[in-house]
Amino acid sequence: MITFFLPLHFTKTELTRPNSADSSQHYHAPSNQSSSASLSIEERLKRVRAAEQLKQQQRYAAYVEAQQQAEMARMRQQEERKRRIEEMRQKEQMRRLSALERRAALELSNQVGFS
Repeated sequence: MITFFLPLHFTKTELTRPNSADSSQHYHAPSNQSSSASLSIEERLKRVRAAEQLKQQQRYAAYVEAQQQAEMARMRQQEERKRRIEEMRQKEQMRRLSALERRAALELSNQVGFS
């Protein structure tokens, strides 16, 4: 991409008719300076695009990280639910066992009392 830099005081007719002495003095063919300026612009454009790509990659990485954290949170909640269910099952089993032991003790005391 080559960019031409022209003085801003030219009129349209001066630009279309370079045979006038004034315009030929001010109009310059693209020099190394304008080429290096356009390279500089191209380099800046590359850098801007690279920065945009980096930002996009960072956003995607943040999204992936958030998804992983959400999945880990779901797994922890599921494990916590399983643990609570197991605790409730064990408590219920202990209550039943305790009730059976009390009933057996009561039946034993009733048998001893009637004998």
